[in-house]
Amino acid sequence: MTVIRTESLEQTRDLAAGFAEKISKNRKNKNRALVLLLSGDLGSGKTSFVQGALRYFGIKRVLSPTFVLMKHYRIPRAKNNIKDIYHVDAYRLKSFVDLKNLGFDKVLESGKSLVFIEWPERLRTRVLKNSLKIKFSFGEKENERLIKLP
Repeated sequence: MTVIRTESLEQTRDLAAGFAEKISKNRKNKNRALVLLLSGDLGSGKTSFVQGALRYFGIKRVLSPTFVLMKHYRIPRAKNNIKDIYHVDAYRLKSFVDLKNLGFDKVLESGKSLVFIEWPERLRTRVLKNSLKIKFSFGEKENERLIKLP
């Protein structure tokens, strides 16, 4: 894993846009969704990272799915064979079954989907074992974030 230090919201978003481009171009299994697990404390940059990644795909307005649990974004012009992006906030979920009830199995089956899951530790499932893990933490300065990328 590589640790990147960002010192602003914009740097975090820029990092995410570059990361989204890299992983979408270089993904190996194109028969299943590419899943990114975002772990870290509240306010550590997870949603900002997703906002930056979606910016790469042409989506400008991204809000946290805290209360709706899962948001779906259709890419206007597919990039690197990604047509759909799903943003999941698992904080309020009791188990993976809650996510399955939202149709998540079908999301995972699509090789043209990119999935971001915040608070993945709440799901406790092996279904996500081949996912990419990204860890967010606070730095020493007020706006500083440490982001561990695979």
